[in-house]
Amino acid sequence: MQSIPKAAPLTRLLIPLLSLGAVIISSSVAKSATLYETTFPANNTNASIASVGWSAWAQHNATGQSQLTDLSASNAGVGATTSNGAYAYFAPQKAPSIGGDTINSPALLFTEANNFSQLEEIESITIEWIGDNTNAKIQLAAEIDGQWHVHQTSFTDSRNNPGSGATPRSDSYLINSSATANDWKLLNNVQLGTSSQLAVGSAATDVSGTITNIGLLIDAGSTATSAGDHLRIKQFTVSSDTPANDTGFTPQRERPNILIIMVDDLKDVPAFTDQNPDALTPNMDKLAAQGTVFKDAHCNYALCGPSRASLMSGLSPATMGFDGHMSNSAVKNRALELGGLVMETHFRNQGYKVFAGGKIYHLGSNADTVDQSGGTRAFGSHEGMEWDQNKTSTDWGVPSYGDSDANFSDYKNGNFAVARLEEEHDKPFLLMVGFVQPHVPWYTPQAYFDRFPNMDALQLSRYEADDMDDVPAEAKRLSIGSQYPNLAEVNGREPITTQQRREIMQAYLACTAFTDDQVGRVLDTLADSPYADNTIIILMSDHGYHLGEKGLYQKHSLWDCSTRIPFVVAGQINTVDTSYTVPSQVIDDKLISLLDLYPTVQDFAGIDKNPMLEGRSIKPLIDNPQIRWDYPAVTTLLGNNHAVKTNDYCYILWNNGEEELYDRIKDPDEITNLAGDSSYDEIKSQLALHLPTNLRSPDFVSRFVINSGSDASVYFNALLAAGKVRIYDEAIYDSNTIVEGMRLNTVTDGKTYTMSLEPATSFGQWRIDNFSIDELRDPATSGTQSDKTMLSYALEAQSAGSWITLTPAGPNNRPQLELSQIANRDDINLYLQQSTSLAEGDWTTIAQSLAGGTLTATNGATIYQQSGSNPVQFKILSDQKSNDEPAGFYRILIVPNF
Repeated sequence: MQSIPKAAPLTRLLIPLLSLGAVIISSSVAKSATLYETTFPANNTNASIASVGWSAWAQHNATGQSQLTDLSASNAGVGATTSNGAYAYFAPQKAPSIGGDTINSPALLFTEANNFSQLEEIESITIEWIGDNTNAKIQLAAEIDGQWHVHQTSFTDSRNNPGSGATPRSDSYLINSSATANDWKLLNNVQLGTSSQLAVGSAATDVSGTITNIGLLIDAGSTATSAGDHLRIKQFTVSSDTPANDTGFTPQRERPNILIIMVDDLKDVPAFTDQNPDALTPNMDKLAAQGTVFKDAHCNYALCGPSRASLMSGLSPATMGFDGHMSNSAVKNRALELGGLVMETHFRNQGYKVFAGGKIYHLGSNADTVDQSGGTRAFGSHEGMEWDQNKTSTDWGVPSYGDSDANFSDYKNGNFAVARLEEEHDKPFLLMVGFVQPHVPWYTPQAYFDRFPNMDALQLSRYEADDMDDVPAEAKRLSIGSQYPNLAEVNGREPITTQQRREIMQAYLACTAFTDDQVGRVLDTLADSPYADNTIIILMSDHGYHLGEKGLYQKHSLWDCSTRIPFVVAGQINTVDTSYTVPSQVIDDKLISLLDLYPTVQDFAGIDKNPMLEGRSIKPLIDNPQIRWDYPAVTTLLGNNHAVKTNDYCYILWNNGEEELYDRIKDPDEITNLAGDSSYDEIKSQLALHLPTNLRSPDFVSRFVINSGSDASVYFNALLAAGKVRIYDEAIYDSNTIVEGMRLNTVTDGKTYTMSLEPATSFGQWRIDNFSIDELRDPATSGTQSDKTMLSYALEAQSAGSWITLTPAGPNNRPQLELSQIANRDDINLYLQQSTSLAEGDWTTIAQSLAGGTLTATNGATIYQQSGSNPVQFKILSDQKSNDEPAGFYRILIVPNF
């Protein structure tokens, strides 16, 4: 056998490679260091694989017949081409036609393993790749004592021609010292010049020899073409099980790391939520016990795509204007259009490394906005074992591929997160991992079903046969999907049986238990890593799910079962200037929503704030659960349909004016609709102030599609006429009404209506110019409401002999006016009864009546002279009337002249 020549020089693996044992399933992983990593360049038309120190051997028409040929220095059979896109180096299956047939054979890509001796010191090998043809596959290969071996486990990309824009797969071989030669087989015919194809042979007997080369046996696909099948390899990484700290690695301590764990379709079923007595979620429960649990957390849209678009942008579904799934780039671009940034971009701009594995957005992650992506968002092929309806993947049981955890998406997603936590990072990181289950189909290995052996004893959700009798017709039309299981007859299909209910509950709990195991692998790896004491962890879901409540087995509603989610914050911060541990506690009397995620992680990270966020950081609430926190959770569904939830009530307003109202204290299952009881009218009116049709900022729009009819203008005019559109809580009946210096601006394309605020007076423009986005939302800070409050304080201050003083540093380093330490405002607006235009003398009188000081006018400005202090300049805006001022009254605006 001809010996294999050494490849071009490259950075060597630093320690010996393994006693060749590798396993794919591993329950615990040690700390690791990256020993070797090759990133193959993209779009380099002159590249050969030898340029990065790799070799490529494949069947090729060398002398009139197919022979194993060294193509390392060629870019004809391997290498990057611009037309083939990113992630260079393609399987050398491109070969001329021979006798009317086309060669279709595997190839061997490898690199020199200089100084390798044993495989047992290697913890993992990770490959990022794309198989451009159906059934493209890769297998780990290694040469030991001159004999090539190939691992028995192969990874397949079953996507049909995903193309250059596809997200690379991330597949890992997790290796430990207990594995045996049984994991390996011999690789035969590895000899240049032979006409025999590379072939996997018999089982290996001894893999303890010296390692000389390591790489991949690749097969680009099942279709042979004269143009050549190909696959794309982006990265090949080898990691050691040598603890990272043993290599002298010290993680950065400037900022904390952030780990976000997102579980798809997970309602409040984990054991720590105290909602389901049968749930088995020990890993989530352990995390919950170490941190803060929010028991009244809600999504802002009960569907994967819009929910994730909202939480990743920090903008509400009504602002984003999405009602269904959308591309990742559409989310990013819509946020930019509105003046915002998606979370991963903002963190990268602030110096963070960002990793995204699995399902983060509905379509995975934006490869161009993160440093590394991987895992998969795939739900698993629908096999129709128990439920076979169009427009849903609903089904349950053990699928045909259910013989191993490693065959499921979430095992791969866990691998991605584990691999990142085992690496050395010189920057703080934001690691997001999205687990797919318990999204339908409810498929998992039999072992997880076996954890719930007594199916008949499982607790089923409450269901009342007449529950839908008082639900509005529009609620039923937009919420109930006829393709899903239901406890009532739907479109002539019989209700599901009690046995089916038990099977579904068992399957949902089994899938949740499977995901809990994967969460445990990630958390265990973090605990064993050097990042353990400087990482904040957030565990949550994208929305809830009906498991029989109101007869439904679905998401996509505005009821509590569809919106309530588990939400946990845990971890520690140990930076150069901060030592902090998230307290262990349960908060069950304050509502939060997924809009609060972005500002919260931003707050914990200590980075510059993205001002275009509609939620609030919950860190102050974590630090002091007794603070005032009366913000509702607002959830949107399909256009202008919204639910407003407070501690006491849930108010739902549908686009046609139909309503629902539930007492969340007395009726947590939302059985009795109180909306028709007139005694609750005032409560409904107060809750309606939180709807997106109440505009409170010129920076945030409200955008929705119409649910009925064909003309958005007609629908909008009907809303106006009914007083359903508000500006700063005030109902308006035409677009010209001015409130707090603002009026309505509208845009429509016929099916979608967009509302926003624009300045209508110089007062409105002054507010925009001088107040922050947050301040503009609240007239008590920036508008006439603050004037009335300040006037009240001023009268109190006069009687107490206090002074109005100027503090040197307010928000954004602007001066603030402060009155006796009672209230902070950037302006003082006073209502004065004056029959004529204001004059200089009137102004002096006003000042004296407030604080006994003097004011004189100089070149249009005023000087307020406090006894014993330096002069402070102001400018005067007078005669600025708003619509709500009574006749004979004028407002004087005292504004710091910054």
